[in-house]
Amino acid sequence: MSTAVNTVPPDTAPVLEVKSLSKHYRVSTNGGLLGAKRTLKAAEDVSFAVPRGRTLGIVGESGSGKSTTGQALLRLTEPTSGTVTFDGQDVLAMKGAQLKDFRRRAQMVFQDPYSSLNPRKRVGETLAEPLAVHRIGDRAGREDKVMAILEKMGLRPDFAYRYPHELSGGQRQRVGLGRALISEPELVVCDEAVSALDVSVQAQILNLLSDLQAELNLAYVFITHDISVVRHISNDLMVMYLGRVVETGPTQHVIANPAHPYTKALISAVPTGNTTTARERTVLRGDVPSAMNGETGCPFAPRCPIAQDICREQAPQLRPLDDGSAAACHFA
Repeated sequence: MSTAVNTVPPDTAPVLEVKSLSKHYRVSTNGGLLGAKRTLKAAEDVSFAVPRGRTLGIVGESGSGKSTTGQALLRLTEPTSGTVTFDGQDVLAMKGAQLKDFRRRAQMVFQDPYSSLNPRKRVGETLAEPLAVHRIGDRAGREDKVMAILEKMGLRPDFAYRYPHELSGGQRQRVGLGRALISEPELVVCDEAVSALDVSVQAQILNLLSDLQAELNLAYVFITHDISVVRHISNDLMVMYLGRVVETGPTQHVIANPAHPYTKALISAVPTGNTTTARERTVLRGDVPSAMNGETGCPFAPRCPIAQDICREQAPQLRPLDDGSAAACHFA
């Protein structure tokens, strides 16, 4: 079982606490309906906590389990095992009105704002829909809230009458963020929310997220593959590989002093912009192993530059380090 690293200040209870969260899929080994089934461990034994007003960044390559973890903690996909506690309540036990209230208080911003917006609805209708679903205010009050959230997102009032195809990528993402925030949530999960945007637009959205967090005391779970983005916005960092947490701790500390070889490789691939000082690049070789059950040892061992026999024979556990972070490496 993994060890959750407590990055929460001692006087602040986490708004979200996740313990040993796993999501498994049964898949056929030969692609047929009648073939033998094996277990695909999309997320395995994931633990973390997020207090109000802080951001947890989750990073890793495609297929590392980042999005699966985000969807599972919001029950957009049902977890296989583990616990999710939101404001002291068991999310996985919620039903009916309690689950509906959780949906209002915990929202998600998706990677592709165009596919997540209804092309047949004007922006104003899209923004007002969460208010209608949760029966917040009357018609006039909802219209006022729509105009207020447009202003907060930096969009003019006339955007309420536009369709998604009439907006730029950055404007659509602002609408997606506005839709998530209009119901006044306490937790927002951002799943690659800026990866499809130009760098200048990314900066605008990240600054907007930071301003809104300071104003509304929001808790964020920010999922991305981009270390430079997570460095800008997150307080704490969790690195995932093949569905498992391999390192976690305060963001700036992990980036400055990575303990896991995989984290070191991710950080070494980030351009520094400094042409006078060359950074030593860690190049990962070999293929990513399967996330199916039955493998032994460290899942990163086939690509790890420092792997030894123990790595191929025994899977390392996520263990606390003396500096306050944690890593799943025999040699951390």
